[in-house]
Amino acid sequence: MPIVTSSATLKPLAHSVQQTEMLSAMGFALVNAYVRNQASGATEVAGMQATLDAAAEMQDETVIALVRPLETLLRAFQ
Repeated sequence: MPIVTSSATLKPLAHSVQQTEMLSAMGFALVNAYVRNQASGATEVAGMQATLDAAAEMQDETVIALVRPLETLLRAFQ
């Protein structure tokens, strides 16, 4: 993320970029766990759902667009 924080034009987007990166990593982890048929604990699932709920409150369209597919993946573990 150094490119974002060092650019005056991109700096206002830093929080959205960070959220997108975090949600993308969560998505990759969920897909990998699903493919490997690995179960997630209730606490872990609840934590991920809380993260998605918080991300859904943001007004950035990219982040909001990531939430629904990730919630679908997360439901596969419940």
